[in-house]
Amino acid sequence: MTIRELYNEAAKDGHYSLCLLIEFLAAEKRVITPNDDASVLDYYFQPRFHRKMNEYLAAYEQKRARQAAATREVKA
Repeated sequence: MTIRELYNEAAKDGHYSLCLLIEFLAAEKRVITPNDDASVLDYYFQPRFHRKMNEYLAAYEQKRARQAAATREVKA
C-alpha cells in the first residue's frame, strides 16, 4: 500500500491523527512522498519518537489553523 492509498483510507475512515502525520511528513518535513510504501511510516511510529512527534504535530496543527484563518480573512 502506498502513502497515498493509506492517506485516502485514513481520511475516509476518520483517522485525523494519521492524516495529520502524513501531511506533516510530506508537506512540512518533505521526508515522504505519496508514492512511497506505507511501511516507511513504521520508523516514525517507534515509541522513542512518540512524545516529540506529538509536539511537532500539535505545532503543525496550530500552524495550519493560523494559515486557514488568514486565508479566510483575505477572502472576506
